[in-house]
Amino acid sequence: MIRESDAYPANPELTYGWAKLIGEIALQSAITENDWMKVAIARFIGIYGPNQDFKLESGSVIPVFSHRAIKYPEVPFSVWGTGKETRSYCFIDDALDCIQKMIEAMDTKQIVGPYNVGKGERCTIEDIANTVVEISGKDISIEWDTTKNTVIWGQWCDCSLAKEELGWEAKTSLRDGLTIVYNDIKQRV
Repeated sequence: MIRESDAYPANPELTYGWAKLIGEIALQSAITENDWMKVAIARFIGIYGPNQDFKLESGSVIPVFSHRAIKYPEVPFSVWGTGKETRSYCFIDDALDCIQKMIEAMDTKQIVGPYNVGKGERCTIEDIANTVVEISGKDISIEWDTTKNTVIWGQWCDCSLAKEELGWEAKTSLRDGLTIVYNDIKQRV
């Protein structure tokens, strides 16, 4: 049974959060009606890694920054916002490790989780941009585009329950993960 105190945010800010919550409630209902069913619930936050979309118009922050750095100066290294916005990113290999531990826990539990699967560290968008620039080895001038409205100023998750109950925590440093993504995109561009 999902513990209400662990499972339900009081009021998700975005429809995306509500969609996740409704899915968890549906799973909870399904296991109460089907005692043969087993469920693992993971709340993935900021997962990144190789093979992501790096297109400038549709990719997410890390692959797009890598793409901009690789193409610089042909493509300007422009970043929406002030750079002070915070995020939490978790490398895909760490997330897969958590999934493996959750699957193993299903041997003895009907429901595993919900667990936040992410990295309990915050970094600024500016830190990410500067680190990608360092990894590129280029002398890149970052352009901050503050004309775009910032929708999310901060994103972070508490992953302590996954550590406590599964012995899991993300281990890949942001710099190591960014280096892997940068090299992956450099090969694909």
